[in-house]
Amino acid sequence: MNKTISFHYLLIIAVLSLIFNSCATQISKINLLHEKKAILLSKKAQGFNDHIIASKGTGWLRIETKKKFSKYKIAWAAAAPNKIRITLLLTGHPVETIISNGKSITFLSHTGKHSKKTYLTKDANLRQYINIPVKMSEIITMLLGRLNVKPFDTAEYFPSDFSGSSDSLGPKILLKQKWGSSIQTLFLDQDETINQLTLSDLKGKSIYEVKILKYKSFDFGDLPTKVVVDDLINRKLTLTILNFEPNPTIKESLFQLTDQSK
Repeated sequence: MNKTISFHYLLIIAVLSLIFNSCATQISKINLLHEKKAILLSKKAQGFNDHIIASKGTGWLRIETKKKFSKYKIAWAAAAPNKIRITLLLTGHPVETIISNGKSITFLSHTGKHSKKTYLTKDANLRQYINIPVKMSEIITMLLGRLNVKPFDTAEYFPSDFSGSSDSLGPKILLKQKWGSSIQTLFLDQDETINQLTLSDLKGKSIYEVKILKYKSFDFGDLPTKVVVDDLINRKLTLTILNFEPNPTIKESLFQLTDQSK
């Protein structure tokens, strides 16, 4: 009798051990697949439209703060990594031109609102100058049709929430740098197209978020044509691209303030 019980006991242990080892192996395989997927999708996002090194186009720029709302038609010429000339227009008339060439940024009023202003900076934080919650490099990235995914060392993939509820979340990827002070999160739809990027501190507090509301297909690939940048403290920028020319020939003089522009 005792021998029979011992045999059954050992048999149960053996079966449970087999099941546990099988599950552990399966979980390990899933984790490895998720890790590979995270790196693959993140590298793809980082290199999205990197074949576009210059652009010209027109669109709309909407700026919202707690106390003010403005909407401008825009025309621009931009070249990677740090050159841009963008003119803001109201009712078809130029209001302001901003020129950045990687060494300085210049603001030129066409209405006499202020004198020409030039500041020495490689990558201006526009929050300091015109209350827009982005750096000039990030504006250039958006106007080149790229995604502003910063360098990272590790990528962690989180699958979809398939609960079926109205607030179900799609997959997301967390990107971290070994010695970084922030975390990037890429949110994907069910087709694994990125529809939102967020930057947060190491405690999880959001610094800003970028929502891609619309993509449009061209012969050169897909282009984010409506993007919202929100710093979550009542400052928001909405960029809508209407016309886009990839990789045009742009003269270097366009990124310099000429006598005719003064």
